[in-house]
Amino acid sequence: MAQHPGHEGRRQAQSVGVHLMVLAAVLERGFPVADAVAAMPGWLTGKPAWPWLEPPAGPYAATIQAVSLAGDRPELESQVRRWAESVWAGWSERQPTVRRWLDHGAVG
Repeated sequence: MAQHPGHEGRRQAQSVGVHLMVLAAVLERGFPVADAVAAMPGWLTGKPAWPWLEPPAGPYAATIQAVSLAGDRPELESQVRRWAESVWAGWSERQPTVRRWLDHGAVG
């Protein structure tokens, strides 16, 4: 969702926001992926009125196409992490906002 946010709207803003929160929780705060994903419904409780975050102009350093299914699990996980890091880095101008949301969501 963070690489293909769609057009400005309440649901799109929530979806982009919550997916960026997962990236921040995992990449910056060391959360296990499963725990960050499991927190998503809680972050969306009350249907937060997050503002639309203008997407990066792009392009991203990596996309899902950079992930090859041909390797073993550790290699696949490494590739997925590099992709996630690329997405998070692409949103660098919006990271302070996402961190505040994460802080208010009582995570980490």
